[in-house]
Amino acid sequence: MFWKLSNRITSLILPDSEEDDKEIYRYGLWILITTVFHWLEILLLGLLLHCVTESIIYLLILMVLRSYTGGYHATTSSKCNWLGIGCFIVNVVLSKVIVMIDSKLLMVIILLFVEIIIFWKAPIEHENKPLSD
Repeated sequence: MFWKLSNRITSLILPDSEEDDKEIYRYGLWILITTVFHWLEILLLGLLLHCVTESIIYLLILMVLRSYTGGYHATTSSKCNWLGIGCFIVNVVLSKVIVMIDSKLLMVIILLFVEIIIFWKAPIEHENKPLSD
């Protein structure tokens, strides 16, 4: 669906360009469209779950963290989308449970656990994004 949309937009913007140029623009548009769609999904889900502020914070932290640490790369765009939604739901549920329990010790333990995993696993190398020195 998004690939066809990026095809149409590229054809409208660059009707007489070479196919190599079109392919680059088509891929860039596809990435942009799928990213914006995913953000809108998370924001809509946050609206439905009454946690818009949490969804905005989640997206901001995710963008910064992923740009510096890399991350898991799913084999398809739809798998990536579903994993992202699943991670968001897990984060929302955990945050609601922590607030209900109202335990500062539990918050610190979960925060330390997450930090240890990030420092242990990050950065994650991928064939499309090799690590530099």
